[in-house]
Amino acid sequence: MLATAGPARGDEVRAVRASVATAHDDSPCPDVALVDLHFSGGTLGSIEALRGAEYAYDIRTELVCEEGALLIGSFATAPLVVLRPGGTPAGTYPGFIERYADAYAAEVDDFVSGVAERRPPAVTGEDGRLALAIALAADRAAAEGREGVL
Repeated sequence: MLATAGPARGDEVRAVRASVATAHDDSPCPDVALVDLHFSGGTLGSIEALRGAEYAYDIRTELVCEEGALLIGSFATAPLVVLRPGGTPAGTYPGFIERYADAYAAEVDDFVSGVAERRPPAVTGEDGRLALAIALAADRAAAEGREGVL
């Protein structure tokens, strides 16, 4: 069962380690980031980010554990996929609005339904606060060259 591979609900990030770089000379800020997440229950996570990939709007998620792997949003339809500007494979999205239109609609629907039903939304302000705390800790860790603890 793949659900056991990731952090359990309530298994929050306790520390981050991050490295950043500037890949383009004209970039005003780092556009490459590697972030390691350490969860309180012992699970590890990793985030790789590259702003400005010219071949496509590329976001993928991989969940790997001893029982298998789950790949979401992958271009991998063959053992080797080469992505280049102008050679984008069919079925890719031009941007985040097109890629996440259904997710944005579901968020709005949950919010409106929550107001009508007098219940809190599925994603809370606390979820947003925790995500921001993780991002700020990663920023500090990259700037200071050490692990950031939340």
